[in-house]
Amino acid sequence: MRALGWALKGGVAVVLAIVVVVGASAALDRPARSAATTTLIEAPREEVWSILMDFDSYPRWNPYMRTVRGRAAAGATLEIRLRPPGGSPDKITAEIFTYKPPRKLRWQSRLLVPGLRDLEYELIVTPLGPRRSQVVQRARYEGVLALFGDAESTRAGLESMVAALKRRAEART
Repeated sequence: MRALGWALKGGVAVVLAIVVVVGASAALDRPARSAATTTLIEAPREEVWSILMDFDSYPRWNPYMRTVRGRAAAGATLEIRLRPPGGSPDKITAEIFTYKPPRKLRWQSRLLVPGLRDLEYELIVTPLGPRRSQVVQRARYEGVLALFGDAESTRAGLESMVAALKRRAEART
């Protein structure tokens, strides 16, 4: 009976330690890994934005975000299937926090609780003239499990996505 008590106390201590570590990670936004891309596209911002917000067309052109289900609106939920080059496919659920057409989209995905594995994705489309745009993508993983994330795989995924977007947008103009 005494061994059971020690085992229970040990289990409680481990759970408490995990809660403290995850809580500290959520509060400090550490550890973190990030990836970003910036690309110039010879197409009007509205055309680029239109392609990016047409989630139904993603399976036809987007090699990284293979499917996105949901609607583009602040507070909306998205179901996303990621397939980074050389990485494992991942299915995530994300909430859109910022939606400012035709300029900015930002969403966040969490694994179970804040501080375990949080993913923030931001997309900004800036006009550089009437027929030229700049697309910036940023992905940031935070939390205890971010230590095991592969920022290079994410960067490769973002680069494959924006290269495909560039080809698609420039072919339309």
